[in-house]
Amino acid sequence: MLIVLEGLDGAGKSTQINLLQQYFESSGSKVKYLHFPRFDAPVFGDLIARFLRGDF
Repeated sequence: MLIVLEGLDGAGKSTQINLLQQYFESSGSKVKYLHFPRFDAPVFGDLIARFLRGDF
């Protein structure tokens, strides 16, 4: 199963993700959480972070 949440900053995405993660883990399901953009990505992570900060 794949669940995708998107929305504006401050819309409550992190809250919903935490609640979903707790629910599925308490049901015995395995959960994998990925956050995008991935600033820690080896090749473009730093470039993405700098762009979003307005460095360019």
